[in-house]
Amino acid sequence: MPDTKQHQLLKILGLLLLFIVIGTTGYHFIEGFNWVNSFYMTSSTVGFGGGISELSEYGKLFTIFLSIFGVGVVAFVLSFTAEFIFQNPIIRSRKMEKRISGLKNHFVVCGYGRMGKIICQQLQKNHRKFVVVDNNKVKVDKVTKAGYIVLEGDCLDDSVLGKTNLKYAKGLVSVLGKEEDNLFVTLSARGASSELFIIAKNSYEFNRKKFLTAGANKALNPYEIAGHSLANMVTRPAVVDFLEVIRVGSEVDWEMDEIKVQENSDIAGKEIRECYNREELDIIIAAIQRKNGEMKFNPRGRTKVEAGDMLIAMGYLENLKHLEKLCGIES
Repeated sequence: MPDTKQHQLLKILGLLLLFIVIGTTGYHFIEGFNWVNSFYMTSSTVGFGGGISELSEYGKLFTIFLSIFGVGVVAFVLSFTAEFIFQNPIIRSRKMEKRISGLKNHFVVCGYGRMGKIICQQLQKNHRKFVVVDNNKVKVDKVTKAGYIVLEGDCLDDSVLGKTNLKYAKGLVSVLGKEEDNLFVTLSARGASSELFIIAKNSYEFNRKKFLTAGANKALNPYEIAGHSLANMVTRPAVVDFLEVIRVGSEVDWEMDEIKVQENSDIAGKEIRECYNREELDIIIAAIQRKNGEMKFNPRGRTKVEAGDMLIAMGYLENLKHLEKLCGIES
């Protein structure tokens, strides 16, 4: 129990003891009751025996004072109890696990360091469901304050990963501090789900093949990505500004997204030019990724869209949502 909780508990015990001492002593000397009856009157803070009529005028005034004081003590106790229940680690953990058990098509973020924080912010911005896993209590408290779903535990523990409802998850990102930890999480996650999309932080180029062999779909070196970004800022600043709008967003609700064409989609089997009216739905299809992994950049209007294709589209959020419906995605 944290020190603040201990101090609050001591305050409550001190107030209760003070209340009992004042009440018992007061009734003993004001009304002449014995100690047992005085304690009874203090505990009940109501009339004794035949009722309040047996009390003297001073006794009645003392009872009124004691009742008001008692209400304050009870309110403080109830406040502490409620706070203790809702912030108790065990109760909070069970509540989080219940929320996680209902998640589907969500993302699992392993580690809430500097990279993990940015990833969560972007997932939140794009209205994606996700759960954070970390065993550092300070970081867990930060995640909780941010309003994210968090599971306190070691990502290297298979039982902890299992609690994230991993078999129903859409993707996992491992950005732990140690290289070997990210590799171990990749192995565990791939063993739990063969369909899961896994991205792992890979700080050393010579380890990239190990991550891919372990089951990672992508092994990304943050330093390499940062280096490319800095180089592009110098050589192609306008392009970087454009990509920055996509990455961070702007005052205009404009985004870039990937949308999978479902089997029940109305546009499956049609050419792009037949899928939607460009005048009504201002969207740019930048690329199409086929089920076999083939990527078609800047597809022509006569390019046929098939079920299972991934459309890389750019446009206003409202229009992208409409395209999702055309692709057979309800929400």
